[in-house]
Amino acid sequence: MLSDDHNETFMCIICFESPEDRRMCRFCSKFICASCLDLVLVHDPKCPHCRAEVTREDFTKVLWLPDHLKEVDNQVKLGIANKCSEHERQELSIFCQTCAVRICAHCLLSVFHGKHVDHGYCSSEDAYAKTVNELREHINNVRHAVEKGQEEVKKNKRSLNTILQYRNQRRDKFNKMHVLMHMKIDNETEKYLAKIADWSFMVHPNYSNDRHRHVLSVFLKLNSGMPEPIEYTYAIELVRYSGNASNYTVQGTGQFQPGWKNGWKSFYSVEDLASKGFLCPNEDKIKFIFKLRPTTIFEYRKVLEWHLNQMEDKRKHDEHAIARLEQEKKCLERTASEQRSKIEKIERRESELKESLASQRKDREIIAGQSCELKAVKRENESLKRKLSNIAAAQKRHRPEDRRDEAQRYKKAHD
Repeated sequence: MLSDDHNETFMCIICFESPEDRRMCRFCSKFICASCLDLVLVHDPKCPHCRAEVTREDFTKVLWLPDHLKEVDNQVKLGIANKCSEHERQELSIFCQTCAVRICAHCLLSVFHGKHVDHGYCSSEDAYAKTVNELREHINNVRHAVEKGQEEVKKNKRSLNTILQYRNQRRDKFNKMHVLMHMKIDNETEKYLAKIADWSFMVHPNYSNDRHRHVLSVFLKLNSGMPEPIEYTYAIELVRYSGNASNYTVQGTGQFQPGWKNGWKSFYSVEDLASKGFLCPNEDKIKFIFKLRPTTIFEYRKVLEWHLNQMEDKRKHDEHAIARLEQEKKCLERTASEQRSKIEKIERRESELKESLASQRKDREIIAGQSCELKAVKRENESLKRKLSNIAAAQKRHRPEDRRDEAQRYKKAHD
């Protein structure tokens, strides 16, 4: 056994323990464990004591007396292992191929009552050489398999790099889509909130009645909406018309209820509007943009639930109105059917009257035709009567007595 001073001298300079696998630096002769040496050389290829640049070969393995005794014991055991256990002092120089064990020469002879008589055998050197060749062949196969595996690993690494690159691209694309989706949802939320609630934006010059300083006061007022107080996050932005600076934006939070308003009494100085570029030079006006939304998703959920309840009540009211209108429609349809039946009766009566009028009109036409024929016959009779009277008158003029009377009248007239 070594003394304490020797233990301190020969302990590891890293872990300060008695090393089992000892290594000694050839520059400073200090001891270090093999495991500690591996850790040191990975981070810094220098001796931890003398700081000389070293490699693993610069540290020599050191064996003490106990180590030498262990080595001797191992050699003795190895020598005993090379002797036959059944036949003393006989070396195991033959290899039984049938039993796959090492045996001595007496084990093959029946004289010595050997157990391996008539077995296949060969010398230990040949069996060793054969085993070595098989192991070398196996090692070569393993080496080829390792090389093939390394090639597969390289190929898999390239595939993995491609997959990682594709994954990063998809992740970036997904992140962009996620941001765009959030922006779209925020815009839709603002539009939807503007629809389900009536908001007013109020601007007052010098609302605080400050005589020394004229400022703009801006407020947001909820005219109609959820009756319970809801906390909103709102932002009012004053648009800048000229200059490179951004717009003037103020954010705040507050509870809103129908009739309540929140804002700032001193939002911006009136004197600085023109100098800071917030006043439109052409139209002499200022422009505001306001945005608001519930502070948390729970507040937004309350607003949506209230709006859904309002929509449900409106739907029920509309359903009742539709049912009432359907009843009125049925009554009107019954009335219309009755009126339609009356109209059909009137139309049938009218058609009958039209038929009778048509028949009467035909009769009148027949009568009118007959009267016309009668008038024509009367005219013909009258014309015949006139002709007969003329004929009679002519006959009277052509009688001798009449001629003599006419001659006498003529003579008297000329005398």
